[in-house]
Amino acid sequence: MDTTTYMGYFTNDFSMRSPDGRVHDRAEMEKYQRINAQTTRKVNAYSATIEAITHPADADFAVIILQKYDRDQAPLDAPNQPHRIQTSAVQREIWRSTPQGPRIAGIEEILVAPVLIDGKVEQ
Repeated sequence: MDTTTYMGYFTNDFSMRSPDGRVHDRAEMEKYQRINAQTTRKVNAYSATIEAITHPADADFAVIILQKYDRDQAPLDAPNQPHRIQTSAVQREIWRSTPQGPRIAGIEEILVAPVLIDGKVEQ
């Protein structure tokens, strides 16, 4: 839940494309992570399983990730009313070699499962 450390894994020109085609920049990701850190009361489980990696000799790494995230999270306007939220997604991450080591330059959400809130599918 350390936003500064988490954002250190991303390149300065990072972008993310959601399934609806919208592109989000690094500033939006940082805001999302800050809110996530503020509102998450408990992480029940988190996994990021690498399903495939490609790395052409002269290009960035492409990594397919299956991400699952189960947490108790409260809305900003109701911090004392957490709900159990379960999400999962298949993502394509583009990792770039930098002088500081590998960093994430982009994420594309390929497939997003329904969100469960307190065990029910979000409508």
